[in-house]
Amino acid sequence: MYVSTSNDITDSTGIEWDKVTCQLLTVLDEMGYDGEDIDFILVSDEYIKPLNKKYNMRPGSTDVLTFNLSDEFDPPGSISGEIYISIESAKKNALEYNVPFKEEIIRLAVHGILHLTGMTHDEKDNAQRMEEKTEEIIERLKNSDSF
Repeated sequence: MYVSTSNDITDSTGIEWDKVTCQLLTVLDEMGYDGEDIDFILVSDEYIKPLNKKYNMRPGSTDVLTFNLSDEFDPPGSISGEIYISIESAKKNALEYNVPFKEEIIRLAVHGILHLTGMTHDEKDNAQRMEEKTEEIIERLKNSDSF
């Protein structure tokens, strides 16, 4: 796992990404996945807007976009992808949901990872399962030294 930022933003999250990615890799391993080829890209709303329009056909910014880059040549259980997280949208979410900013960033990272494992939120039941799994992982990370 690798964390980077777009040219128009700096990593102001205060997150110790080495610890978090280590914990996320452990969670993925327990789920039966190898997530070494997942990149997190921290971006601005301006950066994510055209991506959201092009790939989701939705105007405006979004908090997280996930691109599954796995293909038939990857070993079974291996997942690869890019997860774009808007720092600005994460700050707005944190205020709206009354959660710490760091927690919201990590929640968006987990949300993206779950998409890479095949989970969706296109239907109510799927959305509920995905939300429950996200919160389960967040609680686990809170109980580790990742927060």
